[in-house]
Amino acid sequence: MKVNSNVQFTNSEKAAGSQAEIHASDISIHGALPYNNAFLFNGMSINNDINPYESNSGISDPTSLKGNSQAVTLNIDLLCNLEVLDSNVSAQYGKFTGGVISATTCSPKTVVGKIHGNINYDYTSSDWYRFNYIDSSEESDFEDTTQTNAQKDFNQKGISLNTYGRLTESLGFNLGLSQRKSDIRSTSKLSDARPYNEDRTSTNINAELFYNLNRTGFVGDFFI
Repeated sequence: MKVNSNVQFTNSEKAAGSQAEIHASDISIHGALPYNNAFLFNGMSINNDINPYESNSGISDPTSLKGNSQAVTLNIDLLCNLEVLDSNVSAQYGKFTGGVISATTCSPKTVVGKIHGNINYDYTSSDWYRFNYIDSSEESDFEDTTQTNAQKDFNQKGISLNTYGRLTESLGFNLGLSQRKSDIRSTSKLSDARPYNEDRTSTNINAELFYNLNRTGFVGDFFI
């Protein structure tokens, strides 16, 4: 998606103060607003229809439900295909004025009776980052440990497990589990300046069963 000239990611994705976030980045296709895209996972919409642009409003309201354009943050390790439609999009998709991003998992094509899988782990820390400042004023704001929009002290880690196989000629399965967590350390604005932690957690569980109806002359996949 990042090499597609018609797709633009939000500037906050590269901002030094937001590197601890784990939610999906907002994107614009052909200049449309992020929540005007259609996000699909195995054909099912994962668009956020409740305050999809609230996180970009800059208004801190305890009664507002924060949100992004996507209701679900998917781990790409569990995906097989990603299709981006930015022009000449079929009317079958509908409900969009920007573009369509369709992610899918795949039915196993392995040898019958053999189970395959993979496990991935990743870790990053603010200790590995280098922050560059425009001027001394910006540096002073960024170094202020009470600034919630300057996430400069954090650890981020993720683990994912995917296993798949064909039990018979017609029956296959795909099971995926993943969790990503970000631990952000900061200082409160209370009189004793006590420290506190902010947590971000995203958990994905994906279970699919595939059945080939070749005896009836029809071949298809069923997702659960």
